[in-house]
Amino acid sequence: MYVALCGGQQRDFEWDSRTQGLVHSAFFYGFTASQAPGGWLAGRVGGSKLFGLAIGGASLLSLMTPSVARAGVRPLLATRALEGLAAGVAHPSLDALWPLWAPPLERGRLVSFAVAGYGAGMVAALLPSGYVAARFGWPWVFYLSGSLGLLWSVLWWLCARSRPGLCGGISPEELAYITESLGHSRGAPQVVAYPWCSIATSAPVWAGVAAIFVGSWNYYTLAAQLPTYMRDVLCFDLGRAGALAAVPYMAVVLVVPAAGRGADWLLIRGLGITQASIHLSLCI
Repeated sequence: MYVALCGGQQRDFEWDSRTQGLVHSAFFYGFTASQAPGGWLAGRVGGSKLFGLAIGGASLLSLMTPSVARAGVRPLLATRALEGLAAGVAHPSLDALWPLWAPPLERGRLVSFAVAGYGAGMVAALLPSGYVAARFGWPWVFYLSGSLGLLWSVLWWLCARSRPGLCGGISPEELAYITESLGHSRGAPQVVAYPWCSIATSAPVWAGVAAIFVGSWNYYTLAAQLPTYMRDVLCFDLGRAGALAAVPYMAVVLVVPAAGRGADWLLIRGLGITQASIHLSLCI
């Protein structure tokens, strides 16, 4: 997306640096605003359904982006913000699935494998997007990514389920293992009353928020600005800029699963249990 916007600004639009910043940041305003509501909705309608809808909605808006961009900056800003709203719902929707699917002693590996998918997605998008934009035009980056996202969301909707008990393809042995390890009944999940005041005044919670904020700022700043930096400062062509911008996310694909396995190793051996695994993950 960022390589495509970079190519569009270079070829078809005369955006100054302030406008470029607004176009990039509009997505994150929506992304931030929908995190908490997305978690609330996931707990009531099911993380699986909401995750598929979120990805499908973001993909549809991606398909619309080239046409909206030609209509003006304001419609583009609104579309990018809406796309951020949809993408922001996806994160807590996926998080809502882990307590229902992932056994405690395997959760680090499973969650880290999924998180590594974010980096793999960035690599898969950035590597070809510069060349696609240079060869066929920047709108085709949005057309291809949006079409693939819609196709994937349909497959997800058909195959994925919010709870193991609703999955027709799971074996009785695996279902028994998951439910027994989690201590869940096979019925509908119960509504939990959360101690919001205690959570809001917890120092460890705010420490985690700060760590995630710093990590997210670094992750998404690189995603948004690195292609432009490669093109404007280092003078690479658009194809090479996109490919080089993918390099940091290759490290994510390699490091994050290793961190998950390390966290599970600590849990299995009782070396510090949960606190040690959290500290290790945040440090990495």
